[in-house]
Amino acid sequence: MTSASVRHSPSALHPVDLFGASASGLHPVGERIALWLADIPAKVVARDFAVAVHTAKGWKRGHLPLMAHFAAMVTRWGDDFLDFAFAPALAEAPSLSQQLDRMEKRAAQFSRDLAELKQQVTHEKVEDQSRRAAGAGGDDAGSVAGPGRARGRMVSRAIGLGLLLALAAPILSDAVAPAVYASVLDLGDQGDDPAARLHKVARRPLRLGGKRELSA
Repeated sequence: MTSASVRHSPSALHPVDLFGASASGLHPVGERIALWLADIPAKVVARDFAVAVHTAKGWKRGHLPLMAHFAAMVTRWGDDFLDFAFAPALAEAPSLSQQLDRMEKRAAQFSRDLAELKQQVTHEKVEDQSRRAAGAGGDDAGSVAGPGRARGRMVSRAIGLGLLLALAAPILSDAVAPAVYASVLDLGDQGDDPAARLHKVARRPLRLGGKRELSA
């Protein structure tokens, strides 16, 4: 371990936020890496990790390295470096894993709700077609409006769920988010304008979150 990890205490850092920048505008993990590198000349860092000197200087100013370079740092310095880089951030969010567990459970429930909605929409579509056919044959056409209104309510519920998922997307795990969004996007196959709007809402956080795009 370098002397930087001994000289600097966590209390000297900016407030830690795992999901954003600290008060300095830099990511807290980047700031910790900068402290670790403080006593190592930029030219030495550049040589050891095969990067340009200006890249090494950026790390020493608190800019995050690419994952490949971060992995190389862990390989070179081991658990001491890993603990130093992440321990203060984790200490600021002791319940993070519990929060993620709750979000994944909610996401699973959303997925079940959406699957149920899809079944209901399909059922209502079949009934709607049957009633329209009956109306064309001379039966009371007034009964046709009922299923249409019910279907509209279900699509509205789906849009509400989609908006909740959009807000939750940044902290949903990569394993859960695609499955949930697949259920949301399935509703876009029903051909309604509200469903098309839901499709648009659901795709946006996927792009912003860096997760893989689902096919339309």
